[in-house]
Amino acid sequence: MRCPWPRGSSVSVVATPRGHHPALPLVGLLLLAQAGRAARPSSSPLVLSSPPPVPSSSPPVPSSPRGFPSGDSPFSVSVTGTTSEVPYGGAALINCSTTCADPDATVGLETSLTKEEAARGQGWLAVRLSNITEPSSDIVCYCSCFGRRKVSSFRMLAYDFPEPVLLVRDPNTTCNQPVTLRCSAAPSRPPGVQLRLRSRRRPPTPWQEGAVSVELTAREEDDGDEFACDAQLRVGSWVLNKSSDGVKLNLDDGSCPPSQNWTEGEEVTLRCQARGNPWPHVACDKDGTPVTPGLRHVATRAHTGTFRCQASNALGTAKRNITVWVQYHDVNVGLIVAVVLVVVLGALASAGIAYGIYYREKKIQEYQLRERQRRMEMEQRRLA
Repeated sequence: MRCPWPRGSSVSVVATPRGHHPALPLVGLLLLAQAGRAARPSSSPLVLSSPPPVPSSSPPVPSSPRGFPSGDSPFSVSVTGTTSEVPYGGAALINCSTTCADPDATVGLETSLTKEEAARGQGWLAVRLSNITEPSSDIVCYCSCFGRRKVSSFRMLAYDFPEPVLLVRDPNTTCNQPVTLRCSAAPSRPPGVQLRLRSRRRPPTPWQEGAVSVELTAREEDDGDEFACDAQLRVGSWVLNKSSDGVKLNLDDGSCPPSQNWTEGEEVTLRCQARGNPWPHVACDKDGTPVTPGLRHVATRAHTGTFRCQASNALGTAKRNITVWVQYHDVNVGLIVAVVLVVVLGALASAGIAYGIYYREKKIQEYQLRERQRRMEMEQRRLA
């Protein structure tokens, strides 16, 4: 929904004959084009609750009988801007113009904002506004033509209105479990942003400043309900509104878990039941192969994947995907070979060490025997 006050609109206080419109000088157009680069406070659509002012008008007055301009000649005054909404502390360019034919006509602009004359010409005036911090301000353009004075006004809004944020802890929960919802927004300028929490099936919370936190117990009728965070900011006589993206609450009663874990070799069942009146029929399949929910079977690795289940009765159908994970343990042939090699090498090493010890002991015994024989022979020779 767009703001009912058009951005860059002009308001004329005097009606002019058909085909007679105030001309905007080329310099003013260039200045407006340059100032149009200023950032808007927000790209989100706003809803304003106050109507725009209705310009006054007066009927045209005919020129003098001689055909020359006179004090009764009709003229109009208009005011346009590069934008009617600016960020807090932003800037804008305003152009005042008139159709007055008086070469001595005076064109001016009155405002409480900080202003600086940017350019001036015959029948027009360009003014640059800066550091706009007033939430709502009226800019008045006036013209004195042949002794007559007419004015036109322009409404300028300055604000920072942050987007509201909705946080839902565990939106995928089960029945009778607590669910916490929090509606919040960053500080606004001017301050005073109001917040509330609403849903399609529950009454909204009262407007309040600051974050709104609600803890509710999930009920069966809450399944599919959508929650949103609303923000409201008053800027002068206008009320601006924004809303967060909706968050749906999805309840799982545990009868058809979306994720199931099996172990290879064990007897398992695919758990998926449905309720309804009439009682629904549930059918499941995996890769086109039918699988009967609730029927016991031995889990294999081939069961890993996604099962598609559908519950149907005379009133309609409901679908759900179930992801099954099968845990298994592979026989590690490489590990077995490595263990066998370690055992064999260990046995060989032990045998080698034992043989080495035996061989050493044998050599020592042979050496000792030869030494005894040599001493006995020497003793026999000495006695002979």
